[in-house]
Amino acid sequence: MAFVQGIFISCRYIVFLFTVPFFRTQHTLFFYSIQVLAGYELLASSCHLKMGDYKKKEIEKTISFFY
Repeated sequence: MAFVQGIFISCRYIVFLFTVPFFRTQHTLFFYSIQVLAGYELLASSCHLKMGDYKKKEIEKTISFFY
């Protein structure tokens, strides 16, 4: 379930990237950044349970690329 939630929140982040030019407020940016971090945490933790340490490291590299 956490995996699905992580993907859902990550998809919302992609939608957010397209809407940033229209809603460029700090409040919105702050709100979505928290949502995205939560999504990636869920994604990373659920993938860790399924794929083991190697995949978890790969996911963490991907996350650190964005942040």
